[in-house]
Amino acid sequence: MNVNAQSNIYGAGQSIPPSQVGGAGILPPVYNFSAAAKQVLTFSQITGIINYGVPLSNGPDGADIRDVTKGAYFHPSLNGISGIIGEGIGRYLVGVFLDNSTPTSPAPNPLNFSGNYNFKELSPLLKQTFFIGDGLTGTGFGDIQKFNVPEKATRLFLGFFDGPGVSSTGEIPVGFYGDNTGSFIAEFQIQPSPISNIPESTTPIPEPSTILGIVTLGLGALFSKKHKQDDNNDD
Repeated sequence: MNVNAQSNIYGAGQSIPPSQVGGAGILPPVYNFSAAAKQVLTFSQITGIINYGVPLSNGPDGADIRDVTKGAYFHPSLNGISGIIGEGIGRYLVGVFLDNSTPTSPAPNPLNFSGNYNFKELSPLLKQTFFIGDGLTGTGFGDIQKFNVPEKATRLFLGFFDGPGVSSTGEIPVGFYGDNTGSFIAEFQIQPSPISNIPESTTPIPEPSTILGIVTLGLGALFSKKHKQDDNNDD
């Protein structure tokens, strides 16, 4: 599915994206699938370039924003969709799982990816936004990261966070999607695990039968280029 470069992750499950200073962007792309226990999301390839209205562009793993954030930062929760906590990089591809209902507050607690973008496996909750990047434990290399799908999830949204800058508290307010350009193409699979009754923390092994999705994501770049850490901080 082809998607404009201004995909606002806060619009997931809504009829219109939330109005914000600098432009609300557009609704993020959605992939529908059947709810089931022990499903795993993996990305086989994510390509493309985005730009947030600054001279430098970046790929799906994001950009180095330490000159702007000066440390840890967070995107707030909105419309029942959680924000995210990070450090060092920003402007990366994110996702969120929803069921068939419209998300409402309260949102789940935000996940903290500070120093840990290279995890091998993650179990996000419904409405809990998670880092995807290029779907690998390294930038352009490494193991394929596995995202355990919430049992009641029926929709996957892909998009981005954006904002005008960083406050003194480390918050990056929502907005400024209007100058974003570029796109990503994400090829992904949602597969059942062949092992039943395994705990969420174990690594699922995919079966040959897959549900395939191809999503073209777009968003433009606000900060400068990111270099993802080496694959040495497994979750």
